[in-house]
Amino acid sequence: MDWRLVLCRHPQTDHNLGRIYSGQMDVPLNATGLAQVNTLAPQVAGLGGICAVISSDLTRTATLAHRIRDLAGVRLRLLTDLREASIGRLEGLTREEFPQKFQGDRYRTSNPAFDFTDIGGESAERVIARQLRGLRVAQYYLELSGMDVARVVVVGHGTALRLLFRDHLGLIEALHEQGEYQEVPWTL
Repeated sequence: MDWRLVLCRHPQTDHNLGRIYSGQMDVPLNATGLAQVNTLAPQVAGLGGICAVISSDLTRTATLAHRIRDLAGVRLRLLTDLREASIGRLEGLTREEFPQKFQGDRYRTSNPAFDFTDIGGESAERVIARQLRGLRVAQYYLELSGMDVARVVVVGHGTALRLLFRDHLGLIEALHEQGEYQEVPWTL
């Protein structure tokens, strides 16, 4: 069996453009992000062998997931387990504001051992555990497909995808940009 995950990072939002930490805030795509959906969704749907789309339930990911599902004609599951890392009181702050209020490496999303629990967010371990639960759904669809070459599209968020696939599983060297995708081999 050749099983693959197609990792899609959500397209652009005004928060991304303004360098604002969104975390689990439900922020919609901006005009550039919607244009990225119209470019990316046909590319991903055209890969073939797609048996399902799973996505975070936040609007910025679900918009792309719905479009890919419509084009590929497959099942879609929106999962809270695939949400971005909760960063507590950092949510809504700009990248310039946050170091003034929260100092230390543990509050940097680039740190694979981040821990926002004392400011109302999550630890890296909790984010990884959630993401892995979500990927069990991907595994289910791959097993159910019966296809020799099968793909599940996973639409997610930068910090959570990077933490799981680069820092925890070691399946990628670097995470692709917003509104792009990459493919990884998969067995859970």
